[in-house]
Amino acid sequence: MVILDFLLVPANIESLKEGLSRVSVVKCKLRHQDEREKRNCICNYYKHEILWPSLTCHLGAGILDLIAHPKIKKKHVPVVMELEFVNDDYCDWAYVVDLDTGVFEVFAGCQPKNKAVSQRFNDIGGDQSTVPVLVKSFPFSELPTTMDEFIDALHRSMDDSEEHDREEREKMVHAGEDEATMTKRSLPRSI
Repeated sequence: MVILDFLLVPANIESLKEGLSRVSVVKCKLRHQDEREKRNCICNYYKHEILWPSLTCHLGAGILDLIAHPKIKKKHVPVVMELEFVNDDYCDWAYVVDLDTGVFEVFAGCQPKNKAVSQRFNDIGGDQSTVPVLVKSFPFSELPTTMDEFIDALHRSMDDSEEHDREEREKMVHAGEDEATMTKRSLPRSI
């Protein structure tokens, strides 16, 4: 996994922190534009992709390396910020590298904002928008070192969460709540 491999090298994290000063946000919103505006914007991205590889939507986690280790040190790195994507049904997974707190967070699926355990994305989208579900948070000092360890940690976290949901449903049954009430209160899972 590109993100994990990047974060496992401590020098990359320091280089990323330094590289953030070269990042500039490009003001080209691809959502909610008419088709002509959207087409022009996308064409301009592809036309300039050779000069600005950071603008391609296919770069993914490779953006971390591009920011941390640019080919030309003084060159700025333009990026498009479309944080609203986390509210989209197409967002299956979201990853956060929090340099301030030193954690790598993995999110999946979606849940209503008012049920979110993590408040990470609650400022994005409308009040009725969904946000990704926090699956696991890894301090940089405790990152899994292999893909198998990473996947096992995610599975354990999801299993623990499902066990917690079952226990909460059992408590509600013992407290006298009916199945319909429990269904309304339970956290939707799309993980």
